[in-house]
Amino acid sequence: MQEEKLKTLRDLPSVTELPLYEEAIERKTLKAEAVKWVKHIQTMKLPKSRTGVAFETTKWRREEYNQQIQWIIHFFNLTEADLK
Repeated sequence: MQEEKLKTLRDLPSVTELPLYEEAIERKTLKAEAVKWVKHIQTMKLPKSRTGVAFETTKWRREEYNQQIQWIIHFFNLTEADLK
C-alpha cells in the first residue's frame, strides 16, 4: 500500500481564491489534512537506543511530537470524534 503524500497549507488553494460557498468545503479539507498529520505524527517511530544513552533524546522527541499534536488539535479545533 502506497502512503498518501501529506499536504501542507501551501498545497491547498487559498481561501481568498475561493467563492464564499466553497469556503465550507475548504474548511473540511483543511480539517481532514490536519487529522492526517496528527495520525502521521502519532505513528512516527523513534530511534531505539542500544546503550540507553539516547533515552533522554528519545523522551524529548516524544514530548516534542506530543506538543506538535496538541498544537494541531487546538489550531484546527479537532475533537476526539474527528481523530477516529
